[in-house]
Amino acid sequence: MRNLDIMDSPNKVPFLSGVVRRQGGEDAAIEILEAGCGHRWLLRLEGKRYKLVGVDLDKDALESRKNVKKDLDEAIHGDLRTIDFGSRRFDVVYSAFVLEHIAGAEEVLTRMVSWLKPDGIIVIEIPDPDTVKGRVTKITPHWFHVFYYRYILGKKHAGQVGYGPYRTIYEPVVSRKGIADFCSRHGLQVEHEYAFRTDGPPGKLMRVLQATVTKVASLLTLGTFSDKHADLLYVLRRTA
Repeated sequence: MRNLDIMDSPNKVPFLSGVVRRQGGEDAAIEILEAGCGHRWLLRLEGKRYKLVGVDLDKDALESRKNVKKDLDEAIHGDLRTIDFGSRRFDVVYSAFVLEHIAGAEEVLTRMVSWLKPDGIIVIEIPDPDTVKGRVTKITPHWFHVFYYRYILGKKHAGQVGYGPYRTIYEPVVSRKGIADFCSRHGLQVEHEYAFRTDGPPGKLMRVLQATVTKVASLLTLGTFSDKHADLLYVLRRTA
């Protein structure tokens, strides 16, 4: 497996916005499914004609998205494992940090492929379980994740109804090896694969402390778990 190119976090949104804007051609109107839409839409698609459909299992988060951000053309409360779009097809399926929380993640990814038009793309962001952060997330209990979000990252609503962090499962498909294998079996071309670092806690001292602890942990595992990045970004194109 080739070495990963690491993208700086500030470049992620402009890069993905450009990828989605080019889908279908510069002047074409497209339909986007945000699978697990949560509280906000990050991409900037000014000048592109598009319809944004959001699906989320968390009804409270979806209500917040509808009533506060008001950026969805269509909001659907539903489960990605069972929702039926019939013959409807999307130009883009976008899913950020959702698959790691799903029991049956490969089934959901297979359904995403079926929802694409020919030459459509799936954009996914997932944590990398083969990193220090990914391994810590996998082996620590959910209450620890809530504590970290609330008291280290300063997200005061963490753990409350309608807010993450959500329980993490990490099925095999949620990994570099899992994605590569899935693509080879489902007619998907890996058009882009990047690693990127997740923003750390606020405050320089806390960021330095976290980086130091992560580096030491990586060294103790002889580099088995990387400290160079935390998350993975994929653009997968349907070729079959």
